[in-house]
Amino acid sequence: MIIESKGKNRMQEDKPDKIIGATGALCFAMICHTYLLISPFTYSGFMAIFLIPDLTSDTAGSYAGFISASYMVGRSITSFAWGTVADTIGRKPVFYISFLVPAFMSILFGCASNFYVALFTRFAMGMANGIVVATKTSVSELAKGDEKLEARSMALVMGMWGWGFLVCPPISGALSEPVKQYPDSEFVQYFEPLFSKYPFLLPNIVSVIFCIAGIISVYFYVDETLPEERRRSISSIWKNFLNRTRSRFENFRRIIPGVSSQEERMPLQSTLTDTYTYSSSDLSNETQALTNTDDSSRDTEQDSDDCEILHQSKSITIPSVSIENQSPEKKKNAKKIPSTTTMSELWENGATRHHLIARWFLVFPSMVFDEAFPLFCIAISGGLGLTETGIGKVLAGAGLVFILGQYKINTFIVSRYGLFNSQILGSLFATPLCFFIPFVLYLNRDSSLNEITWAAYIYLSVIIGLSNIGGNVVLCSLTISTNRTVKTEQRASMNGLSMLGGSIVKACGPAVAGWLVSFLLGSGFVPPTVGVILLFSSMGLFGLYCVYYISVNLRSYNSAENSALK
Repeated sequence: MIIESKGKNRMQEDKPDKIIGATGALCFAMICHTYLLISPFTYSGFMAIFLIPDLTSDTAGSYAGFISASYMVGRSITSFAWGTVADTIGRKPVFYISFLVPAFMSILFGCASNFYVALFTRFAMGMANGIVVATKTSVSELAKGDEKLEARSMALVMGMWGWGFLVCPPISGALSEPVKQYPDSEFVQYFEPLFSKYPFLLPNIVSVIFCIAGIISVYFYVDETLPEERRRSISSIWKNFLNRTRSRFENFRRIIPGVSSQEERMPLQSTLTDTYTYSSSDLSNETQALTNTDDSSRDTEQDSDDCEILHQSKSITIPSVSIENQSPEKKKNAKKIPSTTTMSELWENGATRHHLIARWFLVFPSMVFDEAFPLFCIAISGGLGLTETGIGKVLAGAGLVFILGQYKINTFIVSRYGLFNSQILGSLFATPLCFFIPFVLYLNRDSSLNEITWAAYIYLSVIIGLSNIGGNVVLCSLTISTNRTVKTEQRASMNGLSMLGGSIVKACGPAVAGWLVSFLLGSGFVPPTVGVILLFSSMGLFGLYCVYYISVNLRSYNSAENSALK
């Protein structure tokens, strides 16, 4: 059973321009994240060829995959930690850190002199990025219980992935290797020594500009949604970690024969978390708004199997502060809840678990395609033989189709058919459309090297654009549903867990894509034309399995009464 928020009429009265400004800033934050993630996709193969001797366009796939995957490997390590940080010190500090450190690492990546430096800098960039956690949490909390506003805001913010595909590939493709692409440009000739040594520096300078603009927009337009009573210093996270480590060490000592300690002779006391309480009169306006619009503040029916929702009172958890001079009535009404949400606690919630797994299943084939398609484009045998600029134009065309239809299609489907049916429809029109990609070789059969026919260009733009719209529909509805499976104070941690699993599969995706492209198009094991069919058919089949998983495993958590947003 999904926790549904019923607070449409309890929403705090915010000025429309304030809501619009916050949504716009969060949208721009997602564009920054998209650029940091996908900008190397258009040139990762060429970068691998530049950094590693004797590589060709047909054999560079696996190395290009490693460059793209290293970002997600780093992000997977710190994803849940970013959720904990966001639930501790606030959402906005996470934004600031996630813009500053990747901006610095982008410059180092653009100046990479060997393959291992490129891998490390992308890895560090991923570790320092918690933008998605803070963004998805802020979108739900800024809506303050208005379900329609939440759905529309989520559609806009998550739809920035499509805007990213419209803006980012053309920029990164056009700015990479300027000496090769624009030998007659006066600007390029003036900086020729620099650009010859660092041919991929310019796209990463754009990353810095995006990050600086992201900091400014978040600072001026996004309010902190973590209530003041729950904010703690960053040192409290370290203290809590040490307490957990000490507790586990003491538990380990107890199971060793002959070991005796004072703790063994004392009643068992929890050292994992410190719990503190406030009655409703002590809470800030932000806390009371979040509590009143969250169904978890009221008694909830218990699901029979694995979706057990805890009863929540109007209480809040804060760091170790002694509360004195409370009236007896306040002390009597106050209740205690844990101050830290653990991964195991979230994973035990069946609704949360199945929604997260469905999301990760959807992300994997999408990431494989995002990496495999540019490699397919640059391949001479069995591919389109395009340059960075040509790849950027194709992805920009797909992004244009996406932005023209994404918002209206998304909001119509969710409002008309509800969250669960939106997930089914969206997943049907997402990765399964990969089955139709190989037909582009027939449409492009009469083109010259490094060129693409108009028929092939329009065909690819429509297919990829529709696939991205379908993916956006299912991921937006899944995000809203998943946020409602947990209590308000657990959302950032849950989104951290979501990003953890998503980062792992996204790290595997480019590596798998690079291996598949190299094996099916460059190894000679099968003819390249057959290899293309096998490549994209494998993605389509996995996409069909995602449809099956959602229809079977998420149906029980979505009823006709609570899935539609009307």
